[in-house]
Amino acid sequence: MVLAVPVHHPAHPSVTLLRRGAALDAHSIPRLRDLFVHEVWIVYPGLEDLVRFVNPAVLAAYRELTTSIGLALDTAMVQSRVELDFYAYKTAVMSVIEQLIEHPHAAVFVAELVGGERPFVRHAGNVCTLSLLMGLRLEFYLVRERARLKTTDARDISGLGVGAIFHDIGMSRLEQPVLDRWNATRDESDLAWQRHAQIGFEMVRGDVDPAAAAVVLNHHQRFDGSGFPGRADVAGMRHPVAGSDVHVFARIVGAADLFDRLRHPAHAPGADARKTPSIPAVRALNLLRQKPHRERLDPVVFLALLSVAPPYPPGSLVTITGGRMAVVVDWTPADPCRPTVEVLDASVVPCRAADRKRERIDLRARPTVRITSIDGHDVTRDNFFPTFEGEFDLARVARVLTNRAEGDLKPAAA
Repeated sequence: MVLAVPVHHPAHPSVTLLRRGAALDAHSIPRLRDLFVHEVWIVYPGLEDLVRFVNPAVLAAYRELTTSIGLALDTAMVQSRVELDFYAYKTAVMSVIEQLIEHPHAAVFVAELVGGERPFVRHAGNVCTLSLLMGLRLEFYLVRERARLKTTDARDISGLGVGAIFHDIGMSRLEQPVLDRWNATRDESDLAWQRHAQIGFEMVRGDVDPAAAAVVLNHHQRFDGSGFPGRADVAGMRHPVAGSDVHVFARIVGAADLFDRLRHPAHAPGADARKTPSIPAVRALNLLRQKPHRERLDPVVFLALLSVAPPYPPGSLVTITGGRMAVVVDWTPADPCRPTVEVLDASVVPCRAADRKRERIDLRARPTVRITSIDGHDVTRDNFFPTFEGEFDLARVARVLTNRAEGDLKPAAA
């Protein structure tokens, strides 16, 4: 196997462990595993076009971002007062945004290839990248939900990215028994654990944009009003916050945070990946579609998440009906669990793969053929499919909301 993309050190992203074109052997593979490098891209003749999903410029921008996140979290662990350079983090976020706009396909595997050794940093990076991708898809919604701002200001998602970076920084100040209890139970009603939102807000307030600080404070507020913290009235009583009263940035980060925590439970400080192993993306997304998560997420934001977090990312090795091995080569958010796959013939050695007859199957056209497993996980019960045309179509929702808004602006008939 020969690398199609360089491998960087998880703890030191600027250090290249193996360059593109390096051969993987019995010595390098165990070493990469020891360093928590979980995914690599290899050359497979006939599938060269998949490299578009791992653009080097996007990966470089993400590495710089996770490096800055790591430094901030390290400081938070040891200093009582953390002074944050908002403009430095905004610059790092804007660099990622620019690369994502220029290379829209290239974020699928970014979190899998960068930042592996430090789970807390990895989680912050994952949530930031997912939030930015969702924010780019939700420009129409940001304008609607931030109606008091100018259109250009409403579309500015730099504060969204910065808030996503620091959304859990308050957890760095929780006592170890609280973290241990959280990792064991995942009980969001634990009042001691809930304090991390207020603690984090106090740590960043005054140093970051107000919208970013609002994300840190409110990313656990839920669309159905079941989250925390509540909002205090003039008498000091706290009441639930629900629907559009929850800042739209907090709704976006809350969805990204929940998805990543479901998929990678061990991303919390002090968690043990052996006790709480990661699950496939398709399983995490399917869980979000069910109670109690379904009511807690803004449905428009969930469609945005579904549009940027494929259940089966391109490049993934999967098993399909009949036990055949295949690789995912394309997908559509309209029917995300029915991607296009290319069947791999186990009898053909990779160096001759380009000469073989290629069989590509669009699973949307073959409803009897489904993905049955990925990474050793049986996912036959995790697949989900649209029950009507356009159910997962974010563009359809954008048209409906835009037309409704334009209708509201029309003068009434005389």
